[in-house]
Amino acid sequence: GLYLAAFLIGIAFLVLWGSRLLLGIQKAKNAALTGTKSSRPSLVGLGRTGTVLAAFLWSFFFVTVVLPWIALAFSALAPVAGNYQPSAWTLKNLIYVFTLADFQEALVNSLLLSVLVATLVVGLGFILGFFSVRRHSLRARMLIQLTSYPFASPGSVIAILLIFGSVWVARAADGLGLTFDSILFWIALAYGTKYAAIGARMMEAAFRQVHPALEEAARMSGATLMPLLTQIWFPLLRKTFFAAWLLSFLPMLTELTMSVLLTGPGAATLGTVLFQLQEYADQPSAAALAWVLLSIAILVSFLTRERSTTP
Repeated sequence: GLYLAAFLIGIAFLVLWGSRLLLGIQKAKNAALTGTKSSRPSLVGLGRTGTVLAAFLWSFFFVTVVLPWIALAFSALAPVAGNYQPSAWTLKNLIYVFTLADFQEALVNSLLLSVLVATLVVGLGFILGFFSVRRHSLRARMLIQLTSYPFASPGSVIAILLIFGSVWVARAADGLGLTFDSILFWIALAYGTKYAAIGARMMEAAFRQVHPALEEAARMSGATLMPLLTQIWFPLLRKTFFAAWLLSFLPMLTELTMSVLLTGPGAATLGTVLFQLQEYADQPSAAALAWVLLSIAILVSFLTRERSTTP
């Protein structure tokens, strides 16, 4: 397992190194945007083509989102697998899932882990992006680059490496007379390692798009580092910050691969409960949980999307 993990990480390293090399060949564009809404996005009239594109996009949305949601709904409401007649629909699968002790434990653990870890990784990405773009820190730039390798690696690889790491840490702690057996800590570390690139990359790109004029004016007025970050940059980049947080939060909430390998007593997550229902209970109950999670993801996506207005 360790050799396979090292092999997969090596492949990810080569792919990302090649991508970085190709991007470095291109000429950097120094375009920047100000922090004010000085211009409206230009609208292009598509004419009859717009109707065709709209039909294509709605069809794509129907096939990739609506149809899977309907299929899961049929499976969730079915009394047994294979019986999808509306007359036989029942809510017993949903009731069973909601009253399951493991589900309640998993809901608390997943919410706690995803909220805390998403906030930490995006906050760290915000700080790294600032020092990388505005302070031209080589260390911050290297750290942002390093976050790409775990993101490109399979989750099982990260989990296996952390399992070996936890064994070494446990041995070192035993030598000091201490105990270190928090499974939720290792799951949180796996989540943060895997999804740190989302916050770091998005925040670095956001810093590059905003002109530093406001920061320079604030510094001339005597502003120190903390006021610059909290009163200048965070208000300007709060939409990107929230978007990065949401893109980190959603996959952590239902993460399966790393959670299954790292889980233990008292550390159930929504992903592990879904896996257990699918493999050891019955498919309708697993479909009920998957249907609930998919519905939540769709609802959050619609509620948080930015609505455009025509001039």
